[in-house]
Amino acid sequence: MWHWAVHALMSVVIVYLLVDFLTLCWSRRMYQILYKLNLFVKGWIIFFDVNGLKNVNDSLGHREGDRLLRMIGRKMFLISKGKCFRFGGDEFVVLTFSPYYFKAERMALKIKEKCDVAYGIALNEQETDRKMYLNKSQKI
Repeated sequence: MWHWAVHALMSVVIVYLLVDFLTLCWSRRMYQILYKLNLFVKGWIIFFDVNGLKNVNDSLGHREGDRLLRMIGRKMFLISKGKCFRFGGDEFVVLTFSPYYFKAERMALKIKEKCDVAYGIALNEQETDRKMYLNKSQKI
Protein backbone atom coordinates (compact mmCIF):
# COMPACT_ATOMS: atom_id res chain seq x y z
CA MET A 1 0.00 0.00 0.00
CA TRP A 2 2.78 2.48 0.90
CA HIS A 3 5.39 1.08 -1.47
CA TRP A 4 4.69 3.79 -4.06
CA ALA A 5 5.46 6.48 -1.47
CA VAL A 6 8.74 4.78 -0.57
CA HIS A 7 9.70 4.61 -4.25
CA ALA A 8 8.79 8.25 -4.77
CA LEU A 9 10.82 9.29 -1.72
CA MET A 10 13.81 7.23 -2.90
CA SER A 11 13.60 8.91 -6.32
CA VAL A 12 13.61 12.36 -4.73
CA VAL A 13 16.62 11.45 -2.57
CA ILE A 14 18.52 10.10 -5.58
CA VAL A 15 17.83 13.25 -7.60
CA TYR A 16 18.83 15.38 -4.60
CA LEU A 17 22.17 13.57 -4.42
CA LEU A 18 22.88 13.90 -8.15
CA VAL A 19 21.63 17.38 -9.10
CA ASP A 20 22.58 20.80 -7.75
CA PHE A 21 19.18 22.44 -7.35
CA LEU A 22 20.41 26.03 -7.60
CA THR A 23 22.08 25.66 -11.00
CA LEU A 24 20.48 22.40 -12.21
CA CYS A 25 23.95 21.16 -13.14
CA TRP A 26 25.12 17.79 -11.89
CA SER A 27 26.22 17.80 -8.25
CA ARG A 28 29.71 17.36 -6.88
CA ARG A 29 28.71 13.84 -5.79
CA MET A 30 27.95 12.93 -9.38
CA TYR A 31 31.26 14.50 -10.42
CA GLN A 32 33.12 12.32 -7.92
CA ILE A 33 31.56 9.23 -9.49
CA LEU A 34 32.31 10.23 -13.09
CA TYR A 35 35.77 11.72 -12.40
CA LYS A 36 37.23 8.21 -12.20
CA LEU A 37 35.73 7.30 -15.57
CA ASN A 38 37.16 10.51 -17.07
CA LEU A 39 40.60 9.58 -15.69
CA PHE A 40 40.29 6.08 -17.15
CA VAL A 41 39.62 7.41 -20.67
CA LYS A 42 42.35 10.07 -20.21
CA GLY A 43 39.78 12.83 -20.55
CA TRP A 44 40.54 16.47 -19.84
CA ILE A 45 39.14 18.36 -16.86
CA ILE A 46 38.13 22.00 -17.11
CA PHE A 47 37.67 23.98 -13.89
CA PHE A 48 35.80 27.28 -14.02
CA ASP A 49 35.56 30.05 -11.44
CA VAL A 50 32.91 32.75 -11.83
CA ASN A 51 34.43 36.23 -11.93
CA GLY A 52 32.84 38.93 -9.79
CA LEU A 53 30.34 36.85 -7.80
CA LYS A 54 31.46 38.35 -4.48
CA ASN A 55 30.93 41.86 -5.87
CA VAL A 56 27.42 40.92 -7.07
CA ASN A 57 26.57 39.41 -3.68
CA ASP A 58 27.97 42.42 -1.79
CA SER A 59 26.42 45.12 -3.96
CA LEU A 60 23.16 43.58 -5.20
CA GLY A 61 22.51 40.81 -2.67
CA HIS A 62 22.70 37.02 -2.63
CA ARG A 63 19.45 36.65 -4.57
CA GLU A 64 21.16 38.32 -7.56
CA GLY A 65 24.27 36.22 -6.96
CA ASP A 66 22.13 33.09 -7.09
CA ARG A 67 20.50 34.35 -10.29
CA LEU A 68 23.96 34.82 -11.81
CA LEU A 69 25.00 31.29 -10.80
CA ARG A 70 21.78 29.84 -12.28
CA MET A 71 22.33 31.69 -15.56
CA ILE A 72 25.98 30.63 -15.83
CA GLY A 73 25.19 27.05 -14.81
CA ARG A 74 22.47 26.81 -17.46
CA LYS A 75 24.78 28.13 -20.20
CA MET A 76 27.64 25.87 -19.18
CA PHE A 77 25.41 22.81 -19.01
CA LEU A 78 24.09 23.46 -22.53
CA ILE A 79 27.48 24.26 -24.07
CA SER A 80 29.09 21.19 -22.45
CA LYS A 81 26.19 19.01 -23.60
CA GLY A 82 25.35 17.98 -20.05
CA LYS A 83 28.89 17.36 -18.78
CA CYS A 84 28.94 20.28 -16.33
CA PHE A 85 29.03 19.88 -12.55
CA ARG A 86 28.73 22.45 -9.78
CA PHE A 87 31.88 21.88 -7.79
CA GLY A 88 30.99 24.29 -5.01
CA GLY A 89 30.36 27.98 -4.42
CA ASP A 90 31.18 29.73 -7.69
CA GLU A 91 33.23 26.87 -9.14
CA PHE A 92 32.09 24.57 -11.91
CA VAL A 93 33.84 21.71 -13.66
CA VAL A 94 33.40 20.06 -17.05
CA LEU A 95 34.62 16.53 -17.71
CA THR A 96 35.37 15.99 -21.39
CA PHE A 97 35.60 12.18 -21.53
CA SER A 98 37.90 12.82 -24.51
CA PRO A 99 41.70 12.58 -24.82
CA TYR A 100 41.82 15.46 -27.32
CA TYR A 101 43.07 18.70 -25.77
CA PHE A 102 41.82 20.86 -28.64
CA LYS A 103 38.23 19.78 -27.90
CA ALA A 104 38.59 20.74 -24.24
CA GLU A 105 40.13 24.08 -25.15
CA ARG A 106 37.42 24.81 -27.71
CA MET A 107 34.73 24.08 -25.12
CA ALA A 108 36.45 26.22 -22.48
CA LEU A 109 36.76 29.15 -24.90
CA LYS A 110 33.12 28.82 -25.95
CA ILE A 111 32.03 28.89 -22.29
CA LYS A 112 34.34 31.83 -21.54
CA GLU A 113 32.83 33.69 -24.49
CA LYS A 114 29.31 33.30 -23.02
CA CYS A 115 30.14 33.57 -19.30
CA ASP A 116 32.48 35.74 -17.21
CA VAL A 117 34.72 32.96 -15.89
CA ALA A 118 38.35 32.01 -15.46
CA TYR A 119 39.30 28.47 -16.42
CA GLY A 120 42.06 25.88 -16.27
CA ILE A 121 42.47 22.68 -18.29
CA ALA A 122 44.54 19.65 -17.27
CA LEU A 123 44.36 15.88 -16.81
CA ASN A 124 44.02 15.91 -12.99
CA GLU A 125 42.25 18.06 -10.40
CA GLN A 126 45.33 19.57 -8.77
CA GLU A 127 46.87 20.81 -12.02
CA THR A 128 43.51 22.00 -13.34
CA ASP A 129 42.87 23.98 -10.16
CA ARG A 130 46.37 25.49 -10.25
CA LYS A 131 45.95 26.57 -13.88
CA MET A 132 42.52 28.07 -13.22
CA TYR A 133 43.78 30.25 -10.37
CA LEU A 134 46.84 31.25 -12.41
CA ASN A 135 44.53 32.33 -15.26
CA LYS A 136 42.25 34.13 -12.80
CA SER A 137 45.19 36.09 -11.35
CA GLN A 138 46.30 37.00 -14.89
CA LYS A 139 42.66 37.82 -15.87
CA ILE A 140 42.68 35.28 -18.73
